[in-house]
Amino acid sequence: MIPQDGGIISPLDVNYFYFTPEWHIRDGQNGLITADNFNDLYTNPRARLLSVGAGPALLEETLVDLGIQPQQIHVADLDLTHTPSTFSNRYEFDMWQPWPQLSTKFDVIIFPESASSLSIFPFQDRVGKMIQLALQATSVLTDDGEIRMNGVQLIEGQAEEISQALSQTGIQFAYNPSGLVIITRIQ
Repeated sequence: MIPQDGGIISPLDVNYFYFTPEWHIRDGQNGLITADNFNDLYTNPRARLLSVGAGPALLEETLVDLGIQPQQIHVADLDLTHTPSTFSNRYEFDMWQPWPQLSTKFDVIIFPESASSLSIFPFQDRVGKMIQLALQATSVLTDDGEIRMNGVQLIEGQAEEISQALSQTGIQFAYNPSGLVIITRIQ
């Protein structure tokens, strides 16, 4: 089911499309999952990953195929109908609304293209929505953890505004024009 070319999958029974796992595990530090992220999960069975907007969990199942234990991976989506039961740690919520209480702290939190849904909001609301999302995600992030999002499109000045606001709360926000966002705690 997973093309080897890093293409797009569009299941016939849903209104969404998904990038293949190869799309997310690419370009070294520019990918959604880096070699460091993978190695940390692979070598530390207590490390935890949260995937927000997991959909059918193609990336997450590939990580399991590569040796990450399914119990290390927690999946979240607006609708878990198409998310495989492989993952016992499942959460159903809208990432743009208040998150439920999650009892686990995560070493890596990823948003595989799901943060691109920021584009549904008017330009003037995007800064506030991204700040809210970053604050909610960092509330369940370990002290040395990392949040990675791809597909985020901001207009000029928005990334700087988000970065300045979050830095006042001890959070570092980095954005590159390809749409990759990396969020960490300021150490």
